[in-house]
Amino acid sequence: MSDSIYRAQGLVITIDGPAAAGKGTLCKALAKHYRMKYLDTGTLYRTLAYQLKTQGYVADDAAAGQRIAATMVDHYDFRHVGNNQFGVFWDDEDITHHIRSENMGGLASTIAPITEVRDAVVAFTREYVQRWQARTGVVVDGQDGGTVVCPDAAVKIFIDASAEERARRRHLDMQARGRDDSFEDILAAIKGRDQRDRNRPVGPLVAAEDALVVDTTQVDAAGVFELATQRVEASFS
Repeated sequence: MSDSIYRAQGLVITIDGPAAAGKGTLCKALAKHYRMKYLDTGTLYRTLAYQLKTQGYVADDAAAGQRIAATMVDHYDFRHVGNNQFGVFWDDEDITHHIRSENMGGLASTIAPITEVRDAVVAFTREYVQRWQARTGVVVDGQDGGTVVCPDAAVKIFIDASAEERARRRHLDMQARGRDDSFEDILAAIKGRDQRDRNRPVGPLVAAEDALVVDTTQVDAAGVFELATQRVEASFS
């Protein structure tokens, strides 16, 4: 085991930022490089949105959202499924394709500000991080990881990019998955979600004061990874 991998054990790294800014790419790269556990917290809210919808509830049903969130420890799993890809499972059913749509992203940002739901999700996330921190260290992908969920994280990074660039990336990703969502619809959805996420009263999308802020609009994944590893390595000293 290399010295860097050894020293990453017990480390918590939070990567926050808006949708399609490059958080997932960076988290996967860091998790692979340091052999850390990876959790995409955005999938938690998307999973809740999907469960609310499939179980016949409206998205802003706080009681139902809280109830389902409280059971996630028994049903939810985030697994590596090969080729640097991760899948979301509910009772061993792969629901990844269902929760990745722009519609589910919009519903997720609708339920995320609900205090009861957010409290339940934060509690689950902290339990998950505590479970894996000492064993492997954890990379947490989200929007308020460094400000609310893990405010004592050793490394905090905030990834951003213009709405147009994020829409372009999401459009290409959707096309690769065989979806025909238009660029205009994706851009509108991203702008709407940004407005909700940045202005919600609970856990708004904002960089932690001690976070490294990186605008990825004109920086490729390799450049972002280099900046991130420099910050991680600096935390070892």
